[in-house]
Amino acid sequence: MKKLLSVLFVLIALVFIACGDKNKDEIPKIDSKLYNYDSTGFKTEPVNDNSTFELGYRFDKGEKILYRLVSISETAQKIITDTTLTNNIKQEIIYLIEFEPKSIESDGTVEAEVKIVGLKLNADVNGEKMGFDAVNEKDTLQIQLYAEFAAMLNNPFSMRFSEYGEISEIFRVDKISNRFLQLRDADTVDAQTKNMIKDEIVNSVLKPLMGQLIRKVTNKVLAVDSTWSAPQPPVPMMVFQINYTNKYRVAGIEKFNDNKLAVIDAGMDYSVEGETKINERGVNYNFNKPVSKGEGKIYFNISKGRIQKARTTSSTSFSFTMEADTPQGRQKGKREEFVSNTNILELVK
Repeated sequence: MKKLLSVLFVLIALVFIACGDKNKDEIPKIDSKLYNYDSTGFKTEPVNDNSTFELGYRFDKGEKILYRLVSISETAQKIITDTTLTNNIKQEIIYLIEFEPKSIESDGTVEAEVKIVGLKLNADVNGEKMGFDAVNEKDTLQIQLYAEFAAMLNNPFSMRFSEYGEISEIFRVDKISNRFLQLRDADTVDAQTKNMIKDEIVNSVLKPLMGQLIRKVTNKVLAVDSTWSAPQPPVPMMVFQINYTNKYRVAGIEKFNDNKLAVIDAGMDYSVEGETKINERGVNYNFNKPVSKGEGKIYFNISKGRIQKARTTSSTSFSFTMEADTPQGRQKGKREEFVSNTNILELVK
């Protein structure tokens, strides 16, 4: 419990680590227009279609696909004691991701090669703006400073997933971890540490990232107004455990470039488990249960068997108070935090 409570006072920044192995001079240039994304809706043509259909991923072996994924996170934190400390952080990361199916089995299982060919970071930390362009950055110190991002570029890795988007394996990530260690001047670490880093990259970085491109979908026969749900693994937060269930509904069928799209509204239910009052070493903590919200819209291309565009947003707010007797008398404090994450996926070509 002591370790759990201590992390309450640490500001955590989420970082994605992916690919990067080549020297800077070898990195191909990227058309800057590819970084331009549309955060609004999607221009489609509504159609009156009451037919049934199934979702499922269908790709051709060797076809090359380019996705643009924008990940936006915002954190607003306030800590109140005898003074007030505030932290406001906004981070935007734009990924350009090449995706190429290498083999497709008879049951629809796909093995694909994935490569991040472009990455831009923009951040605002308490009014201080910073940025990093993984393709065009020349400054060695900057590259080392943003090693977790510089190590994302042009090192392919592999993934396997089922017809309905169940990701079973992410592998061939050695170049990713080796590049990261090289940039951090730590490439001589022992084999156990290297394996730990690879596991962390796979489980905490690549799986969530690839889960935006290949979302798990239902194998049910669907029509307009069909619904389904997908329970998610429990998420620990402070002294609580949050149990999430993603909810989906087919809002309609629309047309885009002669392709039929299923327009899917996404939502979220959740429950919170855990005690709200805790005493540790004379300090009384009173936690308010976290409040979460999630929503979004997914355009699934039924004709081609892949996501055409998706925009999802989730947010969580939480707070707690603390009180303790000290030599200076009774001391009180409070912490409030709001965290939001938005992901925008677009099929570029």
